[in-house]
Parts: sequence; structure tokens; C-alpha cells
Amino acid sequence: MDFPAVTICSATPNRYDRVNTSLINFFYRLFLSYVKFNQSILNSLVLPLYIDLFNRNQIKEWQSTGYQLTDIMLYCNYNEIDCSNAFIPSISSIFGNCYTFNWKTSIPFFALNSVSNTFVLRQGLSLGFYIPRESYFPTLSYDAGLVVLLHDNDELPLPNENGLYLQPGLSHSIIYRKSKTTFLPAPYSQCTSDIADDLLTCAFNSEQKFVASEELQTLWCTHCAPQYQLLNGTNKTSILVPDDFAQRFDYYFERNYLKVLIGCGSKYVTEYKQEAKLSFVDTFSAIGGQTGL
Repeated sequence: MDFPAVTICSATPNRYDRVNTSLINFFYRLFLSYVKFNQSILNSLVLPLYIDLFNRNQIKEWQSTGYQLTDIMLYCNYNEIDCSNAFIPSISSIFGNCYTFNWKTSIPFFALNSVSNTFVLRQGLSLGFYIPRESYFPTLSYDAGLVVLLHDNDELPLPNENGLYLQPGLSHSIIYRKSKTTFLPAPYSQCTSDIADDLLTCAFNSEQKFVASEELQTLWCTHCAPQYQLLNGTNKTSILVPDDFAQRFDYYFERNYLKVLIGCGSKYVTEYKQEAKLSFVDTFSAIGGQTGL
């Protein structure tokens, strides 16, 4: 069974400093320059700000107001191999910036014990985060921590509907098993494998734009696999920490550190398949027998 895709979002999408900058610029677009404002007025403009960014298609500014992966991630290991650069960014309407680890569309990963005699303690995905809750934009609508979603490699992630909330200050273990349900097609149900023409056209046009864009090709480079793993040296990180982090390291790290281990509980896929008890021929034969036809 293939390892699933893993999508990660910050449970609180907005960075206080970045959002405030955008709110001030948005305020002066709405009002004259001599009009004064306070933080309460700015807080009331958060939703109109994001509606405005969406309507003006300002995706980069929208992304800049949220947490980048480098703001929160300490490390990522897949089968003991570094995978920090193997995440694909996306935007959720609820959680803002999200990042997906999908080994089928990223650089190839292999378990060390499949290519050598090296012992691997845990096979799967191991992630470490520092949750900078001190930099959260003040609101009661969101929680502190992460939202994690496991889904199929070719499935659109929906973290708001199906995500798991993980609290900082704890170590979490997620064990997955996969089941597959096959429903009967029409006329037994409304299930269909047909794709609407507008969706086919959208997919075709998007694929053409992707192939023709050098910028997108660079972001999706599948030939930039690391040639070796750094075993000795200095590890640097750019996570978001408060000014007094060094003086109060124990307090902040114990409060905000979050660890996630994702592993397989069963390598087999359980399949459920619907079958019709009566075919159309059997149904009409039964009706004919009952009516004497």
C-alpha cells in the first residue's frame, strides 16, 4: 500500500505582524489619510481584507499574511531521510497556507533498510514543529496547534472537513489503515465515472499552462533530489520565535513544541464492494412470474 499524502496547516492562519501591515494598508485604501484608527478598528477589517484580496486575486499577499513552512517546521524525516523540501504549498479558505507531503509527486524516497543493512527504528513520516502561538493574531475563532490531514495521493485535501487538530506541547502518533468502498453504478445509485466537459477543459488548460511556464516547472523540479544526507554539521532553522526565546527557552519550547509520527497500521487494503442481488433480467422475470405473463 502506498504511503498517503499528508497535508499540514496552522490551526491559526494569521500572523499578527503580517496581518496588521496589510490591515493598515487596507484601511488607508478605504478611508482618507487623516482618519485615525486603533487596533479594534483594524481587527474588524480582517474578513473584509481577505474578501478584498480574493476579489483582486492578490494570492501572494494573502500567503504572506500566514505562516510559511519555515516559520514552524523544525524537521521532517520520511523513513529516516530528510524531506523538509518535499512539501507542496496550497491555500485553504479557512486555514490559509497549507503544505502537502506527497511522495508520489515529490523527489523519490526510499527506506534505508530497503537499500542497505541500516536499521530504521520507525518507518513512516516523522515531523517536528515549533508552534509560535505568541505571534498569533488575537481571535477566538481558531485554536493553537496544527491541522493534519491524511488523504490519497491524487485526492484534493479538505482540512476543514476532515483534518485532525493537534495540540502543541505534546507528541502525537497517527496510525492509518486504508479501506476502499466500491458502489454500484447507475441505475442502482447516482455514482458515475463520467467527468463534466467544463472540468475536463479546466484540467487540460491548467496542464498546458503548467507545461509552458518555466516558473512553475522550477517550483515542481523533480530532478533536484539530494545526492547525500547531511550527517555531521550545524543545523540552522528560521522558525518564528519571540525576542526573549534564548532567556526563556525551556518555557517556550515545552509549551510550543509539537511532534507527529505517522505510520502504517496495516499494509493491506480492506475492500468493500456492492453487488446487486437481482439483475434487471431477474427482476422482470420475477414480475412476469407473479403476474402470469
